[in-house]
Amino acid sequence: MKKQAEEWITLADKDLYAAEIMFKEDYSLTNIVAFHCQQAIEKYFKAFLIENDAPLIRTHDLIKLNGMIKEIKAIIIKQKI
Repeated sequence: MKKQAEEWITLADKDLYAAEIMFKEDYSLTNIVAFHCQQAIEKYFKAFLIENDAPLIRTHDLIKLNGMIKEIKAIIIKQKI
């Protein structure tokens, strides 16, 4: 795995861990828990894009990032056929 992708995954894991701790400790922090979950997903998506040599764009838009991932996966599937 590429070093930069590993770094994104490490950061994402930390966001997810923070969300888990906050959720268990104080149910009134749901907005902060949701924020950390969104951040984790974004970082996992960016790690996937980096690992597959896609250009990394500055965005927090999970729908846009997911669309980029779907395009890459479609190419990968076509290459295997």
